Amino acid sequence: MSRVKDADAERTPPTRRERAKATRAAIISAATTEFAANGYQGTTMSMIAARAGVAVQTVHFVFHTKGELLTATVSVAVLGDEAPIPPERTEWFRALLEEPDPYAVLAGFVRHGGAILVRASAMNEVARSAAPADPDAAAAFEQLERLRAEGYRTVVEHVATKGAFRGALDVDSATDVLVTLLSPRTYLSLTVDRGWSADRALEWLADTVPLAILQPRTAANGVEPQVEHARATAPRRSP
Repeated sequence: MSRVKDADAERTPPTRRERAKATRAAIISAATTEFAANGYQGTTMSMIAARAGVAVQTVHFVFHTKGELLTATVSVAVLGDEAPIPPERTEWFRALLEEPDPYAVLAGFVRHGGAILVRASAMNEVARSAAPADPDAAAAFEQLERLRAEGYRTVVEHVATKGAFRGALDVDSATDVLVTLLSPRTYLSLTVDRGWSADRALEWLADTVPLAILQPRTAANGVEPQVEHARATAPRRSP
């Protein structure tokens, strides 16, 4: 019994910062669950507070508006909460910058960035659906889409130094293509509406995005046409 008491005495109580961090994480987790289940309009701050086990005043103190809380749920899904790291500062992104093959750069970006789609698409769709009727949700969605487009443009600008774009595409229009194909709506259309697995959707996008943006590979630019033909005609995995 004395050993138990000694162990309890040695435990350091959480600091004020640690308690605040835990409260914030609990609120975001509760909001993610409620938004996914009820939509943005159908979720109240009181519902989030009840699920998080805190007073509703605490939710308002930490996140002043429901739109701000929605933005936080998507940000955590994209960047993580323990140690938020933007994609461009990750090791996999830095490795892509060293890759000489533009096809491999885009395919690699889809595979790694696609993991973010898996985590964040549901919350992004909540924001998109709520935006027309709610100014806070609209502001949250516009910010998220602006950041996504800026990040994608960085990749496209880098790819432009390694290979030619298809047809009349330039950096602006190639960014438009990437934003459209590698988007939460495309991912959800494939996985939710059409029943594809996440792996199948991401592999298809990894194959499709480079073909949609870059000049076709030929023997003249270093890749045998029959290799690309074999890849294009290979059977796809079932969902």
